[in-house]
Amino acid sequence: MATFEWGNVNIRGEVKIELGINDLLSFDVDGIPYSITLDTGTYVTVRELHTSEFVEALSQKVIAQQIPIDVLLGGSLDDQGKVNYIVFNHKNPNGKITNFRGTMKSLIFK
Repeated sequence: MATFEWGNVNIRGEVKIELGINDLLSFDVDGIPYSITLDTGTYVTVRELHTSEFVEALSQKVIAQQIPIDVLLGGSLDDQGKVNYIVFNHKNPNGKITNFRGTMKSLIFK
């Protein structure tokens, strides 16, 4: 069974990233710290198309650093209807993704 960490902030619609305000996400993978900085801009998630520029941008940064996780777009239902979340999936079934922090954290986790 793979290790998944689901965000719990709905990213549907637009997410605006601003330099030095909310552009940095850090986390540990198997005890090793990593940091990702996104470029300033507006990233759009379209539920109906199951696409997310936000997820894609994070995924490209993860790939560039060869971090052993995948960044995915997840969907769910809640009291507000259909929502989209970011999902972090460790490639090793016994791996751990922990200690999310940084200025971007509040865009993904409550």
